[in-house]
Amino acid sequence: MKQLWRRLPFLLVTLPLIFFSAAGMFGGGSVDERFDAKTIVLERAGETGLQVVEIVDIDFGTNERRGYRRTLRTDLGFPEDVVARSDTMPDDLFVGGGPGEAELRIGNPDITGTGRHRYVLAYILPDAFDGDRLDCSVIDPGEELETGRFQIILDGVRLEGSLCSVGSFGDIGGCRLEEETFGQSVVIEPLAAGDGINLSGVAETVDAPFWNDLEPPLGPREDPATWWRALLVGVVGLGIGELVVAWSRRQGANEVGVGGASGAAFWQPGSPTERLGDDRLAQLATIEFAPPTDIAPWEGRILVRETLPDDAPSHWFTSMIAAGAITLTETDDGVTLSPAIEPERLSPADRSLFSAVFPGGRPRSITKSYDAGFAGVWKQIREAQRSRIEERGWWTGKVIGVSLRNIRVGSLFLAVFVAFGLVVAIGAAGEQSSNPFDLLPLALAITAVASALPTWLITRPERASRSAAGSAAY
Repeated sequence: MKQLWRRLPFLLVTLPLIFFSAAGMFGGGSVDERFDAKTIVLERAGETGLQVVEIVDIDFGTNERRGYRRTLRTDLGFPEDVVARSDTMPDDLFVGGGPGEAELRIGNPDITGTGRHRYVLAYILPDAFDGDRLDCSVIDPGEELETGRFQIILDGVRLEGSLCSVGSFGDIGGCRLEEETFGQSVVIEPLAAGDGINLSGVAETVDAPFWNDLEPPLGPREDPATWWRALLVGVVGLGIGELVVAWSRRQGANEVGVGGASGAAFWQPGSPTERLGDDRLAQLATIEFAPPTDIAPWEGRILVRETLPDDAPSHWFTSMIAAGAITLTETDDGVTLSPAIEPERLSPADRSLFSAVFPGGRPRSITKSYDAGFAGVWKQIREAQRSRIEERGWWTGKVIGVSLRNIRVGSLFLAVFVAFGLVVAIGAAGEQSSNPFDLLPLALAITAVASALPTWLITRPERASRSAAGSAAY
């Protein structure tokens, strides 16, 4: 059970974090939105029209999006015969716009999605050709997202004296149309965010089979592998917790007289000592030795537990009652304490406390309501106990001045609070991250601190190191 208490805080922290890491909710960050690919197919439609088919592979990342929106300038005419399709998202179509532009929206305003999706959008720009001359902005500068692979297909048409330009308005060049059996094509990968593409030239008809060699849509994007992140979180959380336990036990190793149980129990100043942990010291304890007569029962409790709890004065009262120095009588609303012996028969330390409890040798009634006078006596007894313990020299440092129960409850509460608070905190931070691995080092660092802190707290009593005299008394 003691082993479990040592490890329960970092287990309560680490096990949930392992689960959340495996589920991609901790240390994973977010994935930015981007265009994986765009394929734009251009065909001539009548004398002046240009048929445009856009195949758009967009990855919404971890963002909730309602669909795809395309804004077009209307200098080549307002788009006609607009149709749209998506196999993985709603493909409701809205066509609108204002002066000089058209807005095409695909999706349902009440339904959102994340991850990868393909949208197909087709329309005709009725005034694209001036005779046989084409000057077309395939995509205007200003797109906020990068496109991993941008392909333009001229199907059944070839531009003589073509000019392919990439960049901002006014930039010239940067790409070149390649000759194909079906016409011409160009691939730009990647197309940087903000860049536009413009094509110009004199169109010639190409007698070739209809081009229909599209790449299949990408499959659902898999989140970065989570099993190894969960493994790292587990190794860090459990490892740091075990290190804190081992460090605390090492810090709390006791000075013990050499020579087994007898050497430990009857150690004399100047005799050789060795360092032993609490568990090994407990194995040396035996009922063959009579307890020292000068150790009061309340001192023995502190000696064994290595804590001076808030209720330590109650054990002093218990010792006095057991010794017959105080009698206790129940009343309707509490108890009455009465002196049973003369104060002179007590030790000097107990005598002063005895007099404080019974001023003038009179009995004291204690009710369930707060008594400021008795509260002051209680504090005085506890301070006297602390002084007495420090005078004993049973520890190389100060004994822990808090109860084991408070340490356990506090550390377990802290562990649970930290474990679930971290998931919320790192999740909020992840929404600001552009890379799913950005937050992993932070998550591991926080896991280490979250595992160490409550474990350090619950193992605090174990860091109390007994002197050789304290081990002998124990």
